[in-house]
Amino acid sequence: MSGRERMLAALHRQPVDRIPWSPLLDDYFLSSVPAGVPREAFAFCRYIGSDIFEWHPTARRTIYRDVTISSHRDGDQVWTTIETPVGRLTERRQVTPVTTFIVEPKIKSVADFGPYLYWVEHTEYQPDYESFLDVERRIGEDGLAIVSGPQSPAQFHIGEDMGLERFVYFVSDSPEELTAFLDAIHEKQKQAYRIAAESPAVAVLAPEDVSTSTMSPTLFVRFTRRYLNEYADIVHAAGKLFLAHMCGLLKGMAPYIADSRIDGIESLTPPTTGDLPVDQARAAWPGKVIIGGLEPKTLAMCSEPEVRAHVVDTLSRAAPGDGFILSTGDATAHGTPVRNLMAVTEVVRERGQCWSACADHIPGFDIAGERPQHHDRIGG
Repeated sequence: MSGRERMLAALHRQPVDRIPWSPLLDDYFLSSVPAGVPREAFAFCRYIGSDIFEWHPTARRTIYRDVTISSHRDGDQVWTTIETPVGRLTERRQVTPVTTFIVEPKIKSVADFGPYLYWVEHTEYQPDYESFLDVERRIGEDGLAIVSGPQSPAQFHIGEDMGLERFVYFVSDSPEELTAFLDAIHEKQKQAYRIAAESPAVAVLAPEDVSTSTMSPTLFVRFTRRYLNEYADIVHAAGKLFLAHMCGLLKGMAPYIADSRIDGIESLTPPTTGDLPVDQARAAWPGKVIIGGLEPKTLAMCSEPEVRAHVVDTLSRAAPGDGFILSTGDATAHGTPVRNLMAVTEVVRERGQCWSACADHIPGFDIAGERPQHHDRIGG
């Protein structure tokens, strides 16, 4: 099978020749690779011998009307101002040598809801399918591209324009105003999901970052799951799959994710960074596609034999392997040895079809009886 055929089969829970494997790469990781190694994501995947799975294309253009957005840098501070006829929003970010983070979010009080909603209501989404098709052409038969929609309102505002502390205060002090605010944004974002659903992509992904570290299961059901279910309905009406990027602590959310209309979870992160191993996720979500399973910290910090053991453990937990794509549980960590990623490719090619005795071939491999006691053939 080609990488594309393998990915498509896995997403549709059909037999594969071997487990698909594709790391999640970002510019921060790629900036750390040694000289002579490709620093472009698709070329890097080909270099390490993995499949390619790309979900960042959006298939839309965003146009802002009747608002003025300006930004300027003052030392290590970046200020952004959004001027609307009904008020002004300001944001301040701190720049460091390795990252940028929000010091002052756009929304500081309920009074900012009005200008923000004016900005939202005067935002226009237009299809941009050619940029997605260009990504598909660059990938060719080596893998698959899908499109992403916007992050659901509650998740986005916790991480960006409101912040966790203010979000929690609004839930307590201004629940009706907060709900109306988030619902209005959700209605606008449904337009973006209709554009994504009508794109040439076979699936649409919501970049959610769900985790019990920032949201309780109650709030997940009250806000995030409700929004995601409506996005799923839009995507399903177009005959396509709906996936969600969830790289956080998911054990407490597992029953509520199971009851959602999401078709699959991308970037499942196992312990110790996450809290839901692949076998437990498969048990909790028997009808859903799972993408992820490898802990980035292990790939970055452990020896090659330890990485091989981690891959064997992960694949064993995923057996029989239907509806599973091996990937990193969120982005590959900066400085991860390229050789460790190549080792993942080697294990997948050697042991990605049959579990009859794979552990015996990994020196020192012992997970204290935790590996499921079965010898299923992956993919069928």
